[in-house]
Amino acid sequence: MIIISILFEIGQNRLSTGLVFLLLLLLPSHSFGTSFTARVIKVVEGDRITVLHSGAVTTLHLSEIDCPENDQAFSRKAMAFTATLVLERVVTVRLKETNAGKHLVGEVLMPNGRSLNRELLNAGLAWWDWKNSTDMTLGEIEQIARKKRIGLWSANNPIPPWKFRMISSWESRKKSRILR
Repeated sequence: MIIISILFEIGQNRLSTGLVFLLLLLLPSHSFGTSFTARVIKVVEGDRITVLHSGAVTTLHLSEIDCPENDQAFSRKAMAFTATLVLERVVTVRLKETNAGKHLVGEVLMPNGRSLNRELLNAGLAWWDWKNSTDMTLGEIEQIARKKRIGLWSANNPIPPWKFRMISSWESRKKSRILR
């Protein structure tokens, strides 16, 4: 509301009313730090879901965690785990940000109030994304799963998704050079 008031005052003092309305249209439809409910209609990856909210379909990335990528060990288990907990259910999304791909990023609270993000860490199906997190308890949850050797931590030297993406990208570039 404060932004709207400021824009209105600017509109009365300096800008035309039409410009004020244009600025209002450009404001994001969701404010960060807010929550909304949505129905999960698809699980894309363990940490990426498609939701239906207010008639709009959007992709949501789970914040502060990183699940194995498609074609990576434990990817299917992470996807199945996420699907079992939230597919076709109404969840609460706590928005954190919009990433470079214009996708929403947030924490997903299941109907029972528990965090899907934390449950994936508990099950050993995700890494804590410490570069994009200030919640140290998530790191503690990951450490417990590591010590118990559950999920991906049962494997010898699991490859974090950010390294897997880098290796896959390098291999793709290498293949394309060979094919030229």
